[in-house]
Amino acid sequence: MPLFWALLERAALLLLVVLMALELRPLRPLAAPVTGRRLRALQGLLFGAFGALGTAFGLVTVDGRWSPVPLFLHSPLPPEAYVIDLAPIPVAIGGLLGGPAVGGVAGLVAAGAARLLVGVGAAPLQAADVAAGLVAGGLSVFFGGPRLMVPARAFFVGMLLPIVQVGAVLVARGDAPSAVRWADEAGPPLVGVMGAALAAFSAIILGAQQALWQASARKMRQALSVLEKALRHVAGAEPAAWAEDVARLLQGELGLEGAAVADERRVLASAGRPPAGLQAGSALRHPAAAEALFSRRAVVDGANVFVPVEAGEKAIGLLVLTFGRPEAIGPVEEAIAHGIGSLLSKQLSALEAERYRTLAREAELRALQAQIHPHFLFNTLTMIHALIRRDPERARRAVVDLAHVLRYVLTADDREWATLDAELAFVRAYAEIVHARFSGRIRIEVRVEAGVDPTAIVLPPVVIQPLVENAVRHGLRAKDGGGTVSVRAMPERGGVLVAVEDDGAGFPPKFLAAWKTAGELDPAAAAEAPFAGSADAGGGKKERPLGAAGTGIGLKNVDARLRRRLGPASGLRLENRPEGGAAVRFWLPAERPDTRPPETPAALR
Repeated sequence: MPLFWALLERAALLLLVVLMALELRPLRPLAAPVTGRRLRALQGLLFGAFGALGTAFGLVTVDGRWSPVPLFLHSPLPPEAYVIDLAPIPVAIGGLLGGPAVGGVAGLVAAGAARLLVGVGAAPLQAADVAAGLVAGGLSVFFGGPRLMVPARAFFVGMLLPIVQVGAVLVARGDAPSAVRWADEAGPPLVGVMGAALAAFSAIILGAQQALWQASARKMRQALSVLEKALRHVAGAEPAAWAEDVARLLQGELGLEGAAVADERRVLASAGRPPAGLQAGSALRHPAAAEALFSRRAVVDGANVFVPVEAGEKAIGLLVLTFGRPEAIGPVEEAIAHGIGSLLSKQLSALEAERYRTLAREAELRALQAQIHPHFLFNTLTMIHALIRRDPERARRAVVDLAHVLRYVLTADDREWATLDAELAFVRAYAEIVHARFSGRIRIEVRVEAGVDPTAIVLPPVVIQPLVENAVRHGLRAKDGGGTVSVRAMPERGGVLVAVEDDGAGFPPKFLAAWKTAGELDPAAAAEAPFAGSADAGGGKKERPLGAAGTGIGLKNVDARLRRRLGPASGLRLENRPEGGAAVRFWLPAERPDTRPPETPAALR
C-alpha cells in the first residue's frame, strides 16, 4: 500500500476516535472554544492525550518501507529509520480551538507521550508537537478564532504541520542523504493527509455547530411560543391563579416528561409524570427546590430543572421541568428553562409594579376625596341650614341631592365601571346643589342627544363631575353674573362624545400649550402649568398646579384614568371656545372596555 493511503487510513481512524470521544457528555463542552483557566487547561490536556494517540497511530519508514511505530522503545532507532508522527493533527486542533495557550499545553503533553512511547529518538517529534500547537494557536488568534474553523483555512494550517515536522527531523539528522530522501518521500503525503484531516475535522465540527444552532433556534422559537401563550394566563403575582394552565402548557408544548408549578411551600399543579414528591397538592420538600428558591437561580437535578419564578425582589414560585433522562438536558435546554423563568419573572414583576401603581392611584383618589368631602359637605350643610327656615321645600330637595352625591362618591371605589346614565344622574344631583348654593347665578345643563343610549355606555366612575367642578371653580365662580356649564353626550362614529363646556374665563394659553405638547403623553407634565385664576409670582398670588387640592380630582387624574381604562383615544382634549369659555371633550367607545377602542374620532383629533 502506498505511504499516502496508509497515512490517510490512520489519520481517518485517529479522527474517528477523537470525534467519538468528544461525543461523550463530559467532554462535549471541550469541542468548542472555552473560557476560564480551568477549562482551557483541561482542553489542552485532552488534545495532548489525543496527540499521544496520534503518535501511537504513526508509522516508521526504513528505506521506503513502512511499518507501525514500535512503542515503548528503550534503545535508539536505527539511523535509516524515521518516525512519521500524527500527533500534530489533534495538537493543532487544540490550538485552533483554544489559541496558543491550549495548543502549547497540548503540544507539551504530546511531546511527553512521544518520549515515553518512542524513546530516545523522539526529540524531533517532541519539537514538532510543541511547534504545531503554538503555530496553530497563533494562526487561530491571527485569523480571529472561530472563523479559522472554516475548512479552507484549516486545510492551510494542516499543510504547515508537515513542514514543521520534516524541518525538525532534518535539523536533528543533519544533511544525511537518508534524511533528504525521507523528506522527499514522506513530505508530500503528509501535506495532503494533515491538511485533509484538519479540514475534515473543521467541517464536521462546523456542521455539528450549525445543526446545534438550528436546533437551538427551533427550541428558542418553541420556547417563545410557549412564553407567549403562558403570559396570557398570568393575570397576577400569585402563582395559584395560573399554575394549572402553565403546567399543562409547558408539558405539552415542550414535549416534557412532566411539569409542575409550585409556590414556596407546596406544589400547586402538575402535568404529565413529574418526579416523585412533586405531584399537585404535595408539600415542597425537594432539596433542589429549596436550593433554587434560596439562590434564585435554575438548578439541575438529574432529569429535572428547577427554575425559580420571581416577582419584585423575591422568589414567589417554582417551575419544575422533567425531561426523559438526565442526558436530555444540555446547555440549550438549560438556557431555555432559565429564559422561560426569567421572562415569566419579569412579566410578574411588571404586573406587581402595575398593581402597586394602581393601589397608589386609588390611595391618591381616596386622599383627594377625603379632602373634598369635608369642604363640600360643610358648604352644602351650611346652605341647607340657611334654606330650612325660608324655603323648606328647597332644603328638602337639597338634602336628597346631597345624599345622592355622597352615596355615589363614597361607593365609587367599589365599582370598576359606571354607566353614562348613572354618571349624568350624579352630575344632575351635583348641579342642583350648585344651583341652590349660588342662588341660580351658576347653571349646569345636562343634555343627551338622540342616538345615544346612556345605559349602554360605560366609563370609570366619577369622571364627568370633576370636569364640571373645575369649570365652576375656575371658569365661572369669579365671573360677574355667573354663567352656564353645559354637559352634552352626542353620537360620534360608533361611540359617544362627551363635551363639558362653559362660558367663563377659558384656559390660559400657557396651560393649553403645556397640555398639548406634554399632556397627551404625560398629563402630569401639563398638570404643573398654572390654571385659570392664577397669577405670576410678581402678582402676589401663588400659582396652584392643576390637580392639587381645591380643584376636585383634577383634569390630570381624569385624563389618566380614561386613558388607562379605555385607551389613548379616550383621553381629554382641551380647548378654548371661539365665543369664549373652555371646552373639555372625551370620547367613549360603544364596545365593552375589555376590547380595544376604535380609532380617535375626527372631532377629537
